[in-house]
Amino acid sequence: MPNRRRRRIETVIAALLAATAVFLSAERGDEETLGPKQLTLLKIGKFDEPTYLTQPPREDNLLFVVERPGVIRVVDHDKVVPEPFLDIRKRVTATGDEQGMLSMAFDPGYQTNGLFYVAYTALSGDVRVDEFHSTKSKLVADSDTARHVVRIRENSSKHHGGLLVFGPDNHLYVGSGDGGPSFDPFRTAQRRDSLLGKILRIDPHKSGTGKKKRPYTIPKDNPFVGKHGADEVFAYGLRNPWRFSFDRATGLMAIGDVGQDRFEEIDLLPASRARGANFG
Repeated sequence: MPNRRRRRIETVIAALLAATAVFLSAERGDEETLGPKQLTLLKIGKFDEPTYLTQPPREDNLLFVVERPGVIRVVDHDKVVPEPFLDIRKRVTATGDEQGMLSMAFDPGYQTNGLFYVAYTALSGDVRVDEFHSTKSKLVADSDTARHVVRIRENSSKHHGGLLVFGPDNHLYVGSGDGGPSFDPFRTAQRRDSLLGKILRIDPHKSGTGKKKRPYTIPKDNPFVGKHGADEVFAYGLRNPWRFSFDRATGLMAIGDVGQDRFEEIDLLPASRARGANFG
């Protein structure tokens, strides 16, 4: 994790102004040359320890910047909107250097339902995933609409994961670290009945029923439904899957897992093979 002692970080967002040069020669058969001819850095403002940057569906002119203390800010047409999109600093603890507001994800139906999700470390030290509604302006959210979706009990102030991603299947994937401290002394990553050291997969929109009533629904094809292990678990054996993503063209899943001292790990495999996988 980067040094977070600097409470104010000046963020420069690069806008890529790419022109493609194509050189074709029928006589010599020259290869096609592609690439940007110019890179322009545009200074748009200052942010307080930014941890994540994302865009809502079909909103090319808006950027949302997640700040570790518990604020989300909007950049509209390269200008920072003065009013925060969301401010939940009173609910967030950021005393540890890996704590704070960790990420956000827009619902695939955000344009119509205004729903988005935020992952953060709560005052208890546990990781929470909450659902919120934006207002009609889409530049300000209503913090009073908060609905608790997931709670992950933590062992320490380290290794929280915290990335939220809606996959190609429109389910919400939640990265969860092993909870620390070093060397996973509680072996949580290998315990399939624990939510720590995992990538979770849920439908956040509905509530379960019966004895396992939850503020979300378990997809029926999750790998450990009806077996030994937590129903939410999609993959396990991870130390701190700080970042992961799905390739829109190939369906491959890439997972960046934070290492201990000398190594970092990147796993790349089809999402179908990641289902139920043990990454060690």
